Amino acid sequence: MSETASGRPERPFEMGDEIIARRQEISQAISFGIIVAGALNFLAGILAALVWEKFGPIWLVWALPSLILMIFGLLAVSSYAGQVSKRVHFEILLPFRHLPEMAIVKGNYYKPLQELEQRVREFSEKKTPETAAVAKDWQELIEQNRRTIEIDKSPELLKFLIDLAEFFIFDTLTHFGDISLTAGARYTRFGWARPNYDSVVLKQRNELAVLKNNLLFRHLPDLVPQGLRFLRGFTFHRQPMQDQTKKGAAYFEFVSQYGSVRFTISPFPIMMPIDSRDRQLIARYCGALQEDIVAIKIPFMMAVDFRGLRPLRKKFSEKFAPWIEDLVEAIQHNIDWQHCAQHDLERMVVELLGKEV
Repeated sequence: MSETASGRPERPFEMGDEIIARRQEISQAISFGIIVAGALNFLAGILAALVWEKFGPIWLVWALPSLILMIFGLLAVSSYAGQVSKRVHFEILLPFRHLPEMAIVKGNYYKPLQELEQRVREFSEKKTPETAAVAKDWQELIEQNRRTIEIDKSPELLKFLIDLAEFFIFDTLTHFGDISLTAGARYTRFGWARPNYDSVVLKQRNELAVLKNNLLFRHLPDLVPQGLRFLRGFTFHRQPMQDQTKKGAAYFEFVSQYGSVRFTISPFPIMMPIDSRDRQLIARYCGALQEDIVAIKIPFMMAVDFRGLRPLRKKFSEKFAPWIEDLVEAIQHNIDWQHCAQHDLERMVVELLGKEV
């Protein structure tokens, strides 16, 4: 992560600055309206004395500046309030072994790998019709040497991969809520102060009950969080993958009367070709041959949408926006493959090459 001239690390996601800029634009527009209204008021006095009293009511002359100011104010608010909308894209890499049995390539430098290996193994050990269907789809994928994962050929495998990605996103969010929304969480790892956020715990037996439809959570119930701490005023919604289309993509979201924070998982997992940089890097790190690895990349998106006047309030930009910015950074550092590949794995490869020389 690069740093600014002040030494403060550059944020991968900025929300507060945009809100502050909008407030400044509204203030400037209203100030301009006041100047125009004042000028019109002066002209109105001259107009009233010379012309208007012969052709129209005097009250209309004096009301004109107020009308102009009101129009400027409404235009400013409607133009700059609108919708605060942000999109951030991430990727999770799932490196499987090129074997008929589903297994993960071992490693722990890319943070999800160690837990990923354990979860896939635990899931495969459960003998249910669902786990058998996933295993069958995987075996056919390997034996037929397919280059894509399509819902009509591997429906259970596709659902499993999407649910696996959802598990890691939700797991990261749960841990982040625990360390950032408590009374003692006054500082981020970079050391500048954060406010005490007004939060609430969403319960497993109530708001989070729909998570049990996730294959990982269903077969490994101990992994279902008993509660998730999130900002107060939000409710939880989840849609499982409906089909392999943009509209049918799986997502879960936190919704309030002012807007939402949504995580959408792409229904199109990408099987990386053997000569891809990602596959070369993960193979080098895991000490495996590239042809012995099936590297599957699952993109997902975090969408932040808020509307109306609430995002323009000082409280929103000072208390809500920083937490969202920190959440993006936590996801990036913990599970985003592109960030880890750039900042962690590449450094590790350089170190290994240095030792070999």
